[in-house]
Amino acid sequence: MFDVMPDGDWGGAAWRLLDPRPLKAEAPYTYFIPSPRELARLEPGDVVMLEFMAPARGDHPGQRLPVRLDTQAGDHWFGMLMSAPRDLAGLEAGSLVEFRPWHIVAVPEARADEGAHEEESRFLACALVDGRILSGGAEVGALERRHPMPWTGQTSPYARIYGETGWVFYPDAAPRLADHAMDYVPIGLVLNIDDSMLPLLRKPMGTRIIRWKEGWRTLRG
Repeated sequence: MFDVMPDGDWGGAAWRLLDPRPLKAEAPYTYFIPSPRELARLEPGDVVMLEFMAPARGDHPGQRLPVRLDTQAGDHWFGMLMSAPRDLAGLEAGSLVEFRPWHIVAVPEARADEGAHEEESRFLACALVDGRILSGGAEVGALERRHPMPWTGQTSPYARIYGETGWVFYPDAAPRLADHAMDYVPIGLVLNIDDSMLPLLRKPMGTRIIRWKEGWRTLRG
């Protein structure tokens, strides 16, 4: 997951850059990184974000810091660190950084794909989910789309920012809400576990769907 960068121009201290691709593979609907098209549009002078880590992951949390692109040589970029990290010896504002395009975790707005933020917002909007699904104790057995209630998203920062989908996910075709806790979370967390219902999520309020013979059956909507 990490590349250990050489000493040399970095002051003699080993440090690591997060490779975000495994995290994207594990959580494709809630962890977002630039697309190949966005990376290909980058030019010298653009400011991108890289995530810097201490040699031992437990020592320090990752720090996303801005780097101004300077030159590109083959599949390597060279850039200047624009702000100093906390507690990472050998790195300071103005340090030269060498990295690969896939180390980049965010690009300037001008280089972003059209509609990229709208797509992210779609997966970060909230749904009510039975806790057994999120813990891996059960698969989605049924889902229905209700009109969001005014109180449901009050404790969720994601709902306040990205809104509510109205979707409710149960492990059983005949749910009993009182039996288990329901968590109000980004709908992308469910899709990270099982995205087979993704084509159905644009259906209207009032839709009810159950898992049926290795697929999905719409009962209403």
